[in-house]
Amino acid sequence: MSSLSDPEDGMTTVTCAKGQMVMLQVEYAAELKANHRDLYEALVECTAFVNWRLIEVGEPPVLALSFNAQQPT
Repeated sequence: MSSLSDPEDGMTTVTCAKGQMVMLQVEYAAELKANHRDLYEALVECTAFVNWRLIEVGEPPVLALSFNAQQPT
């Protein structure tokens, strides 16, 4: 995921320009957290790690998470 702003790496088909961010919209986040807490925590932890790794080498963060906690009807 740290290659999101480096399309020449060939690691992903989703890319963004340098200095821009990719926003991951997590629908039904409350349900995900309640029923699959390990996946929810892994998503948050891995996103933070990707951004930390970039910041450590002087690059801007590249991932943002957006949570919609609405319950399914």
